[in-house]
Amino acid sequence: MASIDTGTTHRRRSISGELPLVPFVDLLLCCVMFLLVTAVWNQLGSLHAQATGPGPTADTLAVAPPLQLMVEVHHDGYRITGNAGEETDIPARQGALDQAGLEQALTAFRTVAGTTQPVVLLPDDDVHHGDVVATMDTLVGAGYSAIRMGSGWGS
Repeated sequence: MASIDTGTTHRRRSISGELPLVPFVDLLLCCVMFLLVTAVWNQLGSLHAQATGPGPTADTLAVAPPLQLMVEVHHDGYRITGNAGEETDIPARQGALDQAGLEQALTAFRTVAGTTQPVVLLPDDDVHHGDVVATMDTLVGAGYSAIRMGSGWGS
């Protein structure tokens, strides 16, 4: 305990009192611990990025983006879209997705482009995961190994 003595006066009563310091020290230590923990969280949540090479120039900004295919998987078929605007719909046959038709369309896209380009796979929420895996197998079999899932799926 800490005591505060204000002195005595002849007409007023004493205002001296005692303060409990232990709760104040406990509160101070809790605040310090909270700040230490949140400082570590701040460091863990940061991402350190460093640019390598020169910045973009007028020549690099004028280059067209690389070709990329988007394969949408619906319960009633496929839709293949290129970033040049071309679209191909492959309907399901007898209630099942047409893997052979998908492979033929992918081969046609590869012959037009001259090379395999990255593929973004966009399955609907109601598509069974087995159909998604079969589609990925078909993509790899057709020579497209750079496959990534589109945003919103699997999260």
